[in-house]
Amino acid sequence: MSSIQQTSSSYFNTLKIIHLALFAGQLMIGGVFFFLVSQDSSGGGNEELNKIFDAGIPALLIGGVVAGYVLYRQGVPAIQKLEGLAPKLERFRAILIIRYALWEGPVIFALVGYFLTHNQVLLYLAGAAIVAFFFLRPQKEAIAETLALKGEELKQFNDP
Repeated sequence: MSSIQQTSSSYFNTLKIIHLALFAGQLMIGGVFFFLVSQDSSGGGNEELNKIFDAGIPALLIGGVVAGYVLYRQGVPAIQKLEGLAPKLERFRAILIIRYALWEGPVIFALVGYFLTHNQVLLYLAGAAIVAFFFLRPQKEAIAETLALKGEELKQFNDP
């Protein structure tokens, strides 16, 4: 299988699309669950599950955020040591996607918990995590700084 050489512009656009798709997916799932819960006339969810989710979901959210941060911070120095721009960008994209997944998984779990229990606190926690996820969006200057691009690599990265 042959690989296609990406320009820095298409690489950055790919990262933005990945982030936007994951962000929009979380918003849509949250919106659907909010609508379904608001239309439910039964008046409540499962109280037994609510007790479990009250402690489990915040721990899961914190764990996902911390794991994503640690993975990112440990992976970046290894990427900086690689030779050439293409390998650095490939590894960085992989770490970024894993970091996003570690944020998104607990958010989806919190939204499902909200749907099952009708506990508004779980919706608020998921909403706060979604807002925080929005600020993880990739920025070209930040990527160049994070990867410590200099000289020819920086010139290639900034050349569309």
